[in-house]
Amino acid sequence: MKELDIKKISSQKLLQELIDRKVLTQIPVGLYKEFELRRKYKNRDKPITYDGVYLLNSSQKDF
Repeated sequence: MKELDIKKISSQKLLQELIDRKVLTQIPVGLYKEFELRRKYKNRDKPITYDGVYLLNSSQKDF
């Protein structure tokens, strides 16, 4: 069996490639846009902050 040679790629480049292929959609968040995530189990009272949030697009289309 032939081994795959996977070159290293930065996380930012990978995210951009998935956005370009319309696999992910970035949701605008930040100081100008209110967005809140809550932990499900541990440390529920501690806030969670992110620089970016992405939605995984469905491969199936509703008709």
